[in-house]
Amino acid sequence: MILKELPSAEQIGDARLEAMVSITMRLASHQHFLGGPFSFNLRDLLRWVYLFEKNKDMSTCFEILFVNRMRRREDRQKLRDLYEELFGEPCVAAPVVLSADQNELHIGKVCLRRHNNATNGGHPAQRLLSTQYVLMHQLAVCVDMQWLSLIIGPRNCGKRSTLENLADICGVQLHTIILNAETDAQELIGSYEQVIDDSAIVEAKGTLCDLLSNCVEQSAIKQIIAAGDITELETVTELALAEVKENVTVVEHCREVLACAARSAMRFEWRDSTFVKAFVEGYWLLIEDVNLCSAAVLDRLNSCLESEGRLVISERQSSFEPLEPHPNFR
Repeated sequence: MILKELPSAEQIGDARLEAMVSITMRLASHQHFLGGPFSFNLRDLLRWVYLFEKNKDMSTCFEILFVNRMRRREDRQKLRDLYEELFGEPCVAAPVVLSADQNELHIGKVCLRRHNNATNGGHPAQRLLSTQYVLMHQLAVCVDMQWLSLIIGPRNCGKRSTLENLADICGVQLHTIILNAETDAQELIGSYEQVIDDSAIVEAKGTLCDLLSNCVEQSAIKQIIAAGDITELETVTELALAEVKENVTVVEHCREVLACAARSAMRFEWRDSTFVKAFVEGYWLLIEDVNLCSAAVLDRLNSCLESEGRLVISERQSSFEPLEPHPNFR
């Protein structure tokens, strides 16, 4: 019923809509696939319809959304056979052709805009192999449709390099974060870090020199000026104050200046994580080893990566207003 209410339902036709539902139900009940169990549900059907609206090729959409999830050649062939059984036509994906001009990248039936004012995020230029075209096309579809993509494969099979090549061609910054079993949700969002404010130290040096210029030797003044941090400044100032301990007013004033400088010079400030910066500023983000992270981290990711998802950083003081994702964030 839901599918028949969609704008493209009439173009697809009742027979093919029924076949789409049947194949999804068959796959949901058949879980003898390497890497399973897989979840096949209404979301997959809706994505199939949305992708068909752009692609106009039912079997290519099935390849991208269903067949390419399989990790074994035999499993992929089982899905193609099931498609042929229910749709009465072979499941054949069109060959992937790539072309690019100054403004756009065309790969298969996907068209992505190229951003000429961006860098490749520091990734070295790599040779694009023809064997990477299929994976690059699948990633381009996910970028175009604003879907998450889960890239799975053995080490050194070209997962990262294919994505880096796509980002480089599109002229977008690709940032990477690496997760592990110890990563917690707050690390993913950001943290408070100690910040040293040099201006507070410089101001304190000037005040101390003014207070002590007529009371101590010039060598002591030079040591105060040369102090590199608040700890060193406190040390050399206390040595200088030993010479003027009879002048209680100057000693107390100097120590007040040091205490104020220490409070101002060393404080904690919130630093957004790479994830938050990419989310807000519109970069592409590669999350490595996501299979190792905890359920709490995945929940935090899912809440803001879903369609129309937003990010609330409750850990940051006075920041309960949800952050909207940048339109270019992927």
